Amino acid sequence: MTGEAIKLRRKFCIAGTIPDIEQVVITELNGTRVGFVVDCVIGEHQTVIKSLGPAFKQVEDVSGATILDDGSVALILDIPQLVRSVEEESRPKNIHALHGAMNSSRCENFTLNGGQKDESK
Repeated sequence: MTGEAIKLRRKFCIAGTIPDIEQVVITELNGTRVGFVVDCVIGEHQTVIKSLGPAFKQVEDVSGATILDDGSVALILDIPQLVRSVEEESRPKNIHALHGAMNSSRCENFTLNGGQKDESK
């Protein structure tokens, strides 16, 4: 994930027209800068955050919700959990996936022994 911003539309499977200009909101988590691609930045708001309650406890990457001035509901992202889930999604799921990645064209000259070049091929 290093060097890439998290695309929230992709992460949350949001359909619709992507704006001509997307913006990146940058925050810091454990000393590392993390960027999130968003459609627009509304601005700063002081708000009361409500938990989602037991019915929505299983919803990943969201920690709460708030009601905006116009009456619409805004979800509050759980940034540490969101970053963890994106990192987990980007990792190979099993040894077969790892083996497939290691045999891809960009990795074909490397083995699983710490990335040492295999000159025998």
